[in-house]
Amino acid sequence: MKEIGFECPICGKYYFRDFEGLEECPVCNWAINIVQYDNHDFSEGSNTLSVNEYRIEYAVLSNKSTRKEAEKLKEEFRRKRISMHKEFRELKSGQIAPSCEEMHQQFVDVRLLYIEKLNQLLMISTKSKDVTYAL
Repeated sequence: MKEIGFECPICGKYYFRDFEGLEECPVCNWAINIVQYDNHDFSEGSNTLSVNEYRIEYAVLSNKSTRKEAEKLKEEFRRKRISMHKEFRELKSGQIAPSCEEMHQQFVDVRLLYIEKLNQLLMISTKSKDVTYAL
């Protein structure tokens, strides 16, 4: 029997009933976002990563041979973002604050570097014969 609702675009293992609220997929933790559901390259809103980027992250986190390194990269990414948020909030008097565009670009650069590292990990794992997924 086919589930009713909107299939999770990351793992395909959960169906959201609607686009209201901030419901998360219990399998992959992607938060429902109508804009991202329609535009898989959009990386703003309730999810830090776009759908396409989140799929890469989910793939390496689900692969037994890459999970440990992927978890390390994810934690580094999370800490870097927290550090940047803190840095922007705690500007000292006399310091010149970066513009919104500069701040946004810094976050984009950090996100893209994270995805580049995940892609490298994914490439290594697909070249290996030991590709075992833990789903």
